[in-house]
Amino acid sequence: MPSNSTVSGNTVVSFSVGIWVGNANTINSDEVSLASGALIISGRGNVVKDNVLFTTIGGGAGISFNCTGTNNIVTHNLINQSFWGIINLHGTNAITPNTFSNVSKRSPGRARGAVSVEGRITILNP
Repeated sequence: MPSNSTVSGNTVVSFSVGIWVGNANTINSDEVSLASGALIISGRGNVVKDNVLFTTIGGGAGISFNCTGTNNIVTHNLINQSFWGIINLHGTNAITPNTFSNVSKRSPGRARGAVSVEGRITILNP
């Protein structure tokens, strides 16, 4: 996706990757299901909020920072029925609050199904 874009109000079903963004995008109020990776953030300066990411397949993640995503704001998202909640977190990403339900695995050394830098994460059905 080009930089400085807005992705809002979409429903994405049965793709390998639901939404994949680079730099300075706004992703809000989207629904992604039946994807190996629901949302991949590969850049910086993105705002990702109020999305519903559910039923990832093949051991996928609700949200992945793809080892390159930094300085992003990822809040108020619901991740449901995913093997991983949020993975590949590094840098200065703000990722709280988000809600997790039926998330199988946690990122190493962190809260079940989620990774938190600071703040609050709600985890349902741990």
